Amino acid sequence: MAARHVITGLLIIVCPISVYGESVKMPPKASLLWTADQQRMVKSGDVSRGKELAERCSHCHGENGIGVEPEVPNLAGQLAAYTYKQLQHYKAKGPRNHNPMRRRVSRLSDQDMADVSAWYASLEPAAPDLSQPSVPEEIAKLVKTGDQKRGLIACAACHGERGEGGPIDTPAIGGQKLEYFITTMQLFSQFERARDVYNSMCNLTTRLKDEELRGLASYYARLGGGKLATK
Repeated sequence: MAARHVITGLLIIVCPISVYGESVKMPPKASLLWTADQQRMVKSGDVSRGKELAERCSHCHGENGIGVEPEVPNLAGQLAAYTYKQLQHYKAKGPRNHNPMRRRVSRLSDQDMADVSAWYASLEPAAPDLSQPSVPEEIAKLVKTGDQKRGLIACAACHGERGEGGPIDTPAIGGQKLEYFITTMQLFSQFERARDVYNSMCNLTTRLKDEELRGLASYYARLGGGKLATK
């Protein structure tokens, strides 16, 4: 279950801060915290202007936010707050260390990022990838109920029943590309990718087997994306 903590104007989203009673204690990272100003900035996103700005992104992410290569993520229908925060991370040379993206976002202002994020959030999410095989019941169980013995919370607890995303910057993962999903999960498990102040995803993915990572990737690719609110 997601927990919300308001501390001196900063909104911290941690999902979860404890996993079946096991506390995840990691030092907070300032760049991952949400401020009231950032939340207002995301809400100010201009879809029309974002569409114009996103033309320079279409070479990789497609005109409709569907990645043109297997390793490029789908952005269509993604929660605006999540996209905005990731762009911030690329520019800050912090939690997202990817030189090509850093160069591309280096000249974007906060308003530019909010507008681009609003544009992608307005697009129709990826359709179900029915080329992916049906997954075993064990994978569906991880999504719906988790695995208490291993301290694994259900994926749906944070990402929604259809992978539609959750509070503030918990991303939509339904309809995400198989290869990108697997790579991202592997980076989390190696603590090379951060998403929240307590490294919740890093701690959870270390408890998953390789075949489970692939199974979850196939599950969400086959599921397709659920339409999200843009704010």
